[in-house]
Amino acid sequence: MPKDLHNIHQDLMDLAFYFNNNCCQGDSCNEFSLLEFKALRYIERNPCCPVQAIGETLNISKSGATRLVNRMIKREIIERTICDEDARIRLLKISPCGQQCLNAVNQFQSERMSQLLARVEGIDACDVKKVLSALVKAI
Repeated sequence: MPKDLHNIHQDLMDLAFYFNNNCCQGDSCNEFSLLEFKALRYIERNPCCPVQAIGETLNISKSGATRLVNRMIKREIIERTICDEDARIRLLKISPCGQQCLNAVNQFQSERMSQLLARVEGIDACDVKKVLSALVKAI
């Protein structure tokens, strides 16, 4: 079993590199990293979230989250807004450009996954989703 676990780990690393290496093609998401994708997806699912939530979700330091958010704001894929209840709090929301970028990544990666699954016999997308979802939930 330990050898199987090592092989699973190596396969997951290969997949992570494959999907991280090129999140999207084209100018809409130039040099768009997997970390930025995860942050953008979190912001889309949790509108008006604080920077701290990004750090906690991605398991990075507060300063790392701030640097990531500042890069994303500079690239105009997210926007910083002022909280209605407390003007001292800054919240994040996805920009129209960011939504377009997120949609492009999702489309590109869906096509990529479809092509990969078409080359593997006996496995369908539902089986892959079940296993991967179970692993993600276990994290």
